[in-house]
Amino acid sequence: MATTKIWPIKASLSSVVDYANNPEKTEYEPLREVLHYADNGEKTKLENEKVFISTGIGCSSQHAFEDMMSVQQYYGKTAGNVAYHAYQSFKPNEVTPEECHQLGVELAEKMWGDKYQVLVATHLNTGTYHNHFVINAVSFRDGRKYDCNKKAYYQFRDMSDSICKEHGLSVIEHPHKRTPRQLYLAEKQGEPTKYNNMREAINLAISLSPHPRDFQENLLVMGYELDLDPGRKHPVIRAIGDKRNTRMERLGESYMPDSIYNRILSQPFQHIQKTNDQYVVWRNHQESEIRNIPHHRLGTDETPVVAVLTTVLYLMGVDLFPDEPHRNHYQPLSAAMKEASRYLDRILDQHRLASGYHVTSMDALMHLIETLEKQLERFLDFRKGVINRMRRCKDPQKMIELKAARKARTQSIVKLRKEIKIAKSLVADYDRDIDLIKAERKPQESFMQKQAEIKRPRNRSGDRER
Repeated sequence: MATTKIWPIKASLSSVVDYANNPEKTEYEPLREVLHYADNGEKTKLENEKVFISTGIGCSSQHAFEDMMSVQQYYGKTAGNVAYHAYQSFKPNEVTPEECHQLGVELAEKMWGDKYQVLVATHLNTGTYHNHFVINAVSFRDGRKYDCNKKAYYQFRDMSDSICKEHGLSVIEHPHKRTPRQLYLAEKQGEPTKYNNMREAINLAISLSPHPRDFQENLLVMGYELDLDPGRKHPVIRAIGDKRNTRMERLGESYMPDSIYNRILSQPFQHIQKTNDQYVVWRNHQESEIRNIPHHRLGTDETPVVAVLTTVLYLMGVDLFPDEPHRNHYQPLSAAMKEASRYLDRILDQHRLASGYHVTSMDALMHLIETLEKQLERFLDFRKGVINRMRRCKDPQKMIELKAARKARTQSIVKLRKEIKIAKSLVADYDRDIDLIKAERKPQESFMQKQAEIKRPRNRSGDRER
């Protein structure tokens, strides 16, 4: 079973070829970087990846950048999308490194080999073998640029599946839509994305469940609910309060219902008991923390803007109460708060702005935006006047003074524009911040209900007595 993806490399030519051969963190123009990434045997920017072997199709693997650049220069097409970076990743233990590379070369030759230069590099990463493809955007045959549209991607995916079937390998029967590049990188780097949070919750619910019937109860406590109705075509999971379901197959094969069932039954009982004891202590601490936050810090429509932001940051685990050293850092419970923590820098900027200007209400925030925009307009007019005087200036000393005035005013304009942008983002995010605070309470309420439920014994059929 192989998964595939392809995306463009813009501006010039060097980051992906080098990644295949030498993924040390260096500054290259894009084509050199992508080639560097694909053909490098050292550590990559994302995680430990070792190159096994690389092969050039229509170019030398050792001089892929030079060969590709020569084609682009010959046809005068060195700007825009200069290359495409694709990968083909196989299921663990399904292929050997040699087979992985052979399949990658075969795919590249069939897909692009008659018109485009391609570097194929096989990477070995914790048992997951995958191929990187760096495709020159300019054809060596006629100079036309590669049109990587949806049709081309589906052709790439279908051709990969066809080759896998020819070699007796499994294929993904129900492929999902392509993951956005930004989300793909965030997940690979372990950031708290929507899918990573779901995987984390499922893993913890499994470790707390002595029997499969306990799993859904534990997952509900963590803020997620499952729909395993046999009448549904696909089992789904969603965060409580979220309107959209997520197919469990998007999380990976080990998160499908049958795999979860087997993982639960294979756990030692002593490990489950120890994990449960530790988890109950931790959740009780969390419940105490959120209960003891002063009421004015919890979001209501009348709560000052700064207090709302302070509460959100605290519930994300940011230490904003130096006057209370006895407090331990809080850890988010709800899926919404965990995912929002990816945008911590944005919320910190909003908090600094609101604190610095002493914003107490949304009306005050709107007035601040209006004031800043008027000030920005005055600064722009002043700088325009300075630039006009510079055009007519003949005195070198006066020119130096005018340049200094222009520089100082430009710095002020940059600062104002940033503040206006942050203030407008706060207006857009404020209702979401209130919802985040409310959502954080829901998992704790579910936990308390679960604790009460546990105290009731089971009957002979294994159900809780009512």
